[in-house]
Amino acid sequence: MRYKIYWLHEAIEELKQIRHHIEGNESSPEAAIALVTRIYKAADSLAAMPERFPKDVGRPKFRRMVVVSSYSIFYQINGNIVYIAHIWNNARDKNQLR
Repeated sequence: MRYKIYWLHEAIEELKQIRHHIEGNESSPEAAIALVTRIYKAADSLAAMPERFPKDVGRPKFRRMVVVSSYSIFYQINGNIVYIAHIWNNARDKNQLR
């Protein structure tokens, strides 16, 4: 079964913020594009077997996929749709997740 991927507004905004942060702090548009592309491809891969990643400890409504050591994708599965809820910098406090 293939799942549909749906990005929630918060996740889209977080991805934009990540891109702008890397572009501004590292002066590297190429690095920003590479990271955003990697995150996007990782989220897209959830269309096949999204259950392969565990539910997050302390946030069981979300599953968590670590994309790179610094960033995770938090998502939910409802029927045949995967909702990308957050793109999270792993250095941040997860208690801020809604």
